[in-house]
This record gives sequence, C-alpha cells and structure tokens, in this order.
Amino acid sequence: MAKVVIGVDPHKRINAVVVLNSRAKVLARAQFVNDAQGFRELRRFSRQWRPRTWAIEGCNGVGNHVAQRLVAAGERVVDVSTRRAALVRVFAGGNGRKNDDTDAHSIALVGLHTPDLPEVQADDRRTALRLLSNRRRELVGQRTQCVNRLHRDLVGLLAGGAPRALTAKKARALLASVKPRDEIGRLLHQDPDQLSRPDPIATQQRGDPVSTPV
Repeated sequence: MAKVVIGVDPHKRINAVVVLNSRAKVLARAQFVNDAQGFRELRRFSRQWRPRTWAIEGCNGVGNHVAQRLVAAGERVVDVSTRRAALVRVFAGGNGRKNDDTDAHSIALVGLHTPDLPEVQADDRRTALRLLSNRRRELVGQRTQCVNRLHRDLVGLLAGGAPRALTAKKARALLASVKPRDEIGRLLHQDPDQLSRPDPIATQQRGDPVSTPV
C-alpha cells in the first residue's frame, strides 16, 4: 500500500493538517481545534489512510502535546525542524515566511522526502514532571487558601492579627495564648487544623465534591 504522510502545523489554538500520498499529491486539508474534542476529530479524520506517518513541526516545542498524544495512541510520528520546513517553503517559490495555508504542506513534504527524520518516542519523564508540577501547584494553592483563612479568623481573636509568616505551629501557639469569653471567640478558637480545612463554598464553586458531616 502507498505511503501516506500527514503533515501537522501545530498552534496553541488550532492544528493545520495536510495529507500527501507517495507522489506528493494532496489528498486532504483540514484544521482542528487544539483541544480534547479536536484531537478525537483528528484521529477519526486520519483513520481513512493506512499506513500513515505523522510529520509534526516542533515536537520539542508547541507540537509536543499533539505529538505525544499521537505516540501514546500508537501512531508513528517524526519531528520536522522549523529550519527544514522553512527551506521547503523557500524552494517551493515562497519567501520562507510562515503561513497557515502552506506550512502544513511544507511539513508534510519534508516528512515524505526526508528519510532520516527523528522519530518521536514517548516521553514518560516529561509526563511525570508535568504531573508533579500540577500537583505542586494545587498544593501551593491549598496552602495559600488555608493560611489566608487562618489570618482572617485570627484577626477576630488577636489585636493586629497574626504575623505574615504563619505556620500551623505558630497558629497553635497564638491560640493557646488567647482565652475567648464569647461564643464567636470560642468558635474561632478551634484547632488550626480545623480552621485550615478547605472552604466548602469555594470548593463547590470550583466544582469539587464536598463532603457533608453526618
């Protein structure tokens, strides 16, 4: 069966695609939104050609996301450098400037006629680092929310509130020095661990499930 190359010019919002056969004839052109639904549509669009090779520009940059998702789905993906794609645009009669109408075509031509292009491999380390980074960002956000709530509640118990560099240990020490005499003070005079629980209203606004005490 004849070889088919699918050239992809990736962008933050869309992925421009051109499909070439072994004679460099354009079989199809399309654009897909760069999101989960767009990726599913791109996969459905590509299934009509077998065997197929994906040529994607900048697999270590803006094209990394779509390239890694295709590799994870079992597709063969090769990395086309920006320099090579620009040279093809120049020799094809253009001025080398990027243009959505011609970029994907140039990338597909490089993938078709260049046998030594590096094949993209699954980058498990990068995926793991991204997951860890996202988790760290979530934890930092939760800690910031907890500290802000502690400051808010301690203002009602201490004149001038608490110092900026607040920890759970410091909060417990501050609370131990206060003896509330009214109901509001006793409510605020809880353990810092209780005060630092996520705000259920804010949690509901984010769409996270909220557990209700029995």
